[in-house]
Order: sequence, then structure tokens, then C-alpha cells
Amino acid sequence: MKKILTLSLMIVFLLFDVTLAKNPPKKKAPTHRFGLYGGVMLSQGEFSSTKGSKAGFANNGIGLMAEFVQYTKYHINWISSVSFTNNSFKAGAFQDQHSEYGITADNYFTTWIMTGISHSHSFGPMLSIYGLIQGGLLLSKYPNIYYAITQGDFKEYKEEMSLGKAFAYGIGGGVRYTFINLGVRYYMAYPEYQQTSPFHQGTVSKNLPAKILQVVFGINF
Repeated sequence: MKKILTLSLMIVFLLFDVTLAKNPPKKKAPTHRFGLYGGVMLSQGEFSSTKGSKAGFANNGIGLMAEFVQYTKYHINWISSVSFTNNSFKAGAFQDQHSEYGITADNYFTTWIMTGISHSHSFGPMLSIYGLIQGGLLLSKYPNIYYAITQGDFKEYKEEMSLGKAFAYGIGGGVRYTFINLGVRYYMAYPEYQQTSPFHQGTVSKNLPAKILQVVFGINF
């Protein structure tokens, strides 16, 4: 009796193993992904310009981005990101226009908080391309500018701006290969600043464009 029971159990387990081999459990499709990227931040248009009332005097810089993508059952996915950029100020070009002073300046620090939709197309299980459109908020710290008088007694004056805020929008795209992501984002906004300067009384409102091309590289998980 024991031999028959043991043999029966062995047959049941064998049949179970064969069934699993023929019909392995399906992997659950991912519902989301995260991304961490770093890259170069290329100042564009007036943001990079050194001429005109809207000139931003921004050099190219570096930055970091964190991204979250929520997959949907449709062909459109929800994509949100936060990027931090650091661009130095073209103090030399600014000084050329204010030759009576010695000019130094801090850097631009900007934060782009964006959300929107993306669409991707796969070329097999490992390779895909994607495009996106986003809107959101820009927080921009304009550089403090220091004017030094070096003739006679040394004096230094500081010109500073309040934190600039504005609605931001942009487009982008990229290529994903397994967990590697190479992408571009073009963002723009028109933040308003309140300027305090030793050269005028009170504060003055200034609206200066911020336009940036982000070329980012990183990993998805």
C-alpha cells in the first residue's frame, strides 16, 4: 500500500512539473519605471545671448534629472521629472559692457518640475525610442552680480534678484536600450524676477527668458 501511494505521489509531482514546463507562469508586465540621469545643459536663445535687454549671459552647464514613468494600457504613458541645472554666468562678456567695473557673478541654479505624456515604439524586447511633451514649473535663481571699483579705495556693490518662477513647457525624446537611456529635453519658460540694485531705488521687475537643451544619459530601473 505504501509503495502504491509513494508511486502515485511521484506520478502527480512529475505531471505537475511537466505542466509547469509547458505553461510557465507569465511575468507581470511592469506598471512603471524610474530613471536617474546626468548630462550637459546647453543654454539656448536669449538665455545664452549677451546682447539685448533680454540677454541671460548663461554658459552651458551640467545637471541631474530624476524621472518617473507610469505605464497605461493605452499607447500613451504619463511621465514626470525633476531636473536641476547649474550654468555659470558670462561675467567676461558682461564686463565688456561695464568696463568701468570689475565684474564677478554667481551661477544660475534652475529647477524644472515637469509632467506630461510620452509615447514609445519598440524594436524588440531591448530597444525602443520615445517622444514626450511636458508642462510644469520653473524655479530659477538668477546669479548675484558683483561690481567692484578698483581705482582708489576698493568698493564692491551687489546686484541681486529674487527667485524667479514661471510656467514651463517643453518637448523631448530619446532611445532606450535595456536599462540605458539617452535622451534630450528642450525646456523653456519666462520667469519674472524682482531686482535689487545699488544703481536704482527700490525693486524693479525683470522678465528674462530661460531656454535650455538638456542632453541626458542614465539608467532606468
